[in-house]
Amino acid sequence: MEKPGQWPPRPQLDALHARYVVEVVEELSLCPFARKCRELGRLHRPTFDRPPSPHEAARGSPTS
Repeated sequence: MEKPGQWPPRPQLDALHARYVVEVVEELSLCPFARKCRELGRLHRPTFDRPPSPHEAARGSPTS
């Protein structure tokens, strides 16, 4: 069992995000570009090595 607060491995996060995009975003038509973006491989998945600050989360990328 993982320690509390420990983030899942990157492949597991990517799989969860991919499922969310298809089952929620695309299925509910929340974004008119989601399906085409995913199909063309243009879906951006920013990753963080720690929980992001609100500013970092809004920007979608960690600061160095």
